[in-house]
Formats: sequence, structure tokens, C-alpha cells
Amino acid sequence: PLYLFKETDPLVLAVRKAVSAGIVVVFAAGNNHVKVCRGNPTLDQPNTIWFLNSLDEVITVGTVDEQNRMDGSRLDPNGWGHRDSSRGPGQLSRTTQKPDCVAPTYGECLWGSGYHSSVWWGTSGAAALVSGLAALLKSMDSRLTPEQVKEKIRSTCKSLSPLPGACVGAGLIDCKAATDAV
Repeated sequence: PLYLFKETDPLVLAVRKAVSAGIVVVFAAGNNHVKVCRGNPTLDQPNTIWFLNSLDEVITVGTVDEQNRMDGSRLDPNGWGHRDSSRGPGQLSRTTQKPDCVAPTYGECLWGSGYHSSVWWGTSGAAALVSGLAALLKSMDSRLTPEQVKEKIRSTCKSLSPLPGACVGAGLIDCKAATDAV
């Protein structure tokens, strides 16, 4: 297979060392589900979260659109969309189904010296939102471990049922609820 990654890879060991040193690590889930792996956008399979972003120790982030969905049609038939957000459970995860959560990526974002409107920023844009939330939680209580930060984020997510956990993890991040939990 094309994506054979091992737990002994130097990058895996480096990420685990960073987390054990107290660094919160956030990864984009990837945008592989439909366009790359030909998965059905309404299903949570095949597993399309691989390598570092599938480690239990990290916070893995998927994306949803303005309706909190990831199974809608693509606006551009040849482009990427929320439906490409990778699904779990994750290649190297053993105790935590991936992704851990999702964040919205649509609308206006800061782009250079102004704002840019976009229909999709992908899981990279979603990971940036969750990284900001993780940093805010750490700034509120620097004693929080990476696992505690991840748990605060996961436990305060808004459920996106009926979408399965392998699609959206614990659900949509809720920044107010997460900060109120610190």
C-alpha cells in the first residue's frame, strides 16, 4: 500500500516527545476522503486519516460547512470541498477515534492585508482555529497538559449527530464552552 507509516518513524517519535514535554500538537485531518480516496461523502469509510495526524496524542481536526455538514455537493465540480475532510478512525490511533473534532471553514478570513471570502479553507484552516482555541486554554491555565487541553475541547464540542464520530469526532468546537470549562 501507498500509505504504510510506522510507529517507529522519526517524525512519530518527535511528535510524541513534543507532547510528552507539554506541547499541544494540532493536526489537520487531511482532505483525502472523496477526491483522493473516492470515498462516499455520506459515509465514514474508508479510513483516510494517516500518519502523524492519526496519533492518539495529537488533536486531529476535520472541517464542516456553514450547515455543519461534510456531505454536501461540491460547488466546483473539479475542486475540493468540505466533503473531502478525511475520516477516521485513524491509521495509528489506538485509543482515540479520529478526528477529535471539527471546525467550520467558510466565509471571510484574514488574507494578507485584508479579508478574502472563500467557500472552503479545508482541514488546514480548521486546524488553525483549534490551535487558537488550544493556545487560549493554555493561556488561561498553563498547568493544563496536552491531554487535558484535548479533553476540554472534545468534551465541550457540540454534537453533530447523526454524523458518525469517524467523520466529526466529538463534534463542532465550542470556544465559549471550552473556555468556561477552564
